[in-house]
Amino acid sequence: MESDNTLKILQKIQKTQNNIVIYSAIAMGVILIVYFFTFAMLADMGYKSILMFEIISSIIFFISFFFLNKIAFHVTRFLYRNRQPHSDIMRVLNASDVTRKPEELLTKIETGAGNNMLP
Repeated sequence: MESDNTLKILQKIQKTQNNIVIYSAIAMGVILIVYFFTFAMLADMGYKSILMFEIISSIIFFISFFFLNKIAFHVTRFLYRNRQPHSDIMRVLNASDVTRKPEELLTKIETGAGNNMLP
């Protein structure tokens, strides 16, 4: 019974991570498309400070696409840090567990293969 509850918690954590990845990727993609259409206008009008902001932030967005799963894991850890059943499980998980199936993670938690075992 407890393993069913843990499995549901793991599925909820992974769903939250997936939603964070999807929504942040969509937001960054839309912003990059807007930047694409405003680069030439800003260069022609001479707004160098805004143009530099767009260039720097677009480079940061582009690089963050490669680390989006790790970023989503840390945001999820931040969101669930004070929720009791979730925080115990989040202590066992690490960023490489984002892509694993919940059943595999349940086995990892039950066998104590993580660095910190559940209390």
